[in-house]
Amino acid sequence: GTSSGTGYSSTSSYSGSSSSSGGSSSHVHNYSATWTKDDKQHYHKCLTCGAATDVSNHSFVTNDDSWKNGSHTCAICGYTYNGYTEEHTHNWDSAWTTTVSEHYHKCLVANCPCNDLAGPPYPKDYGDHTDFTWGKDTAEQCSRECSTCGYKETHMHVLSEWKYNAITHWKDCLVSGCPYGSLEETDHTFDNTGKCTVCGYQKAS
Repeated sequence: GTSSGTGYSSTSSYSGSSSSSGGSSSHVHNYSATWTKDDKQHYHKCLTCGAATDVSNHSFVTNDDSWKNGSHTCAICGYTYNGYTEEHTHNWDSAWTTTVSEHYHKCLVANCPCNDLAGPPYPKDYGDHTDFTWGKDTAEQCSRECSTCGYKETHMHVLSEWKYNAITHWKDCLVSGCPYGSLEETDHTFDNTGKCTVCGYQKAS
């Protein structure tokens, strides 16, 4: 619309109570140039009747330092809210939260930035699993367990092709860090041509 005092004008009919007549009236809306806003939407309000135009939901962007002040600002109207505050008292979960390589106690306060693991700040006792090396369970399986949080992994051996020397042949586990080597190791079984019937090793002539 066109500029008009503290706002801009738009012609529209408005049905409602009027201080002068108490009945229906028609007037030129005088919309405030200042946004009216709540926690979900913003709009321009008519200074005469309170009618709203340009109504839409907020379009929030997060400030670069949001982990510090938690501010989120609408790019259209400037409305800002704080998703959390840096000064809150952490309420640490007694249970461990784990990933394949790390563990921590998360903060139960909504939107606490430490739970993003992008800190600082970081959650309580955040760190890598400890004593987390593969141990031998059976000839077919290995496992490893964190001595701090109890997170456990197991794997079945993934065997390589036969490997050999002049006397024996064996297979290695292909899982990284597996302590098992020389799986299924046995001596060669040669046929009359000097070739091992198991692994294919050919005896030198």
